[in-house]
Amino acid sequence: MNTGKTVFAQLLEYLPQHQSRRCVNRYKGNYKVQSFTCLDLTRKTVLFFASFHLLV
Repeated sequence: MNTGKTVFAQLLEYLPQHQSRRCVNRYKGNYKVQSFTCLDLTRKTVLFFASFHLLV
């Protein structure tokens, strides 16, 4: 049984949020976004790949 962190937690820890927010602000990634922000997209993508990794 796994006693450590989940794959999802490890991947999110690897991605620095400060740097991600800086890039989003610099390139106006959330321009005219109403609900699904770039940070949400990143989290959902990481969650997808983490769950896919567990299935394979």
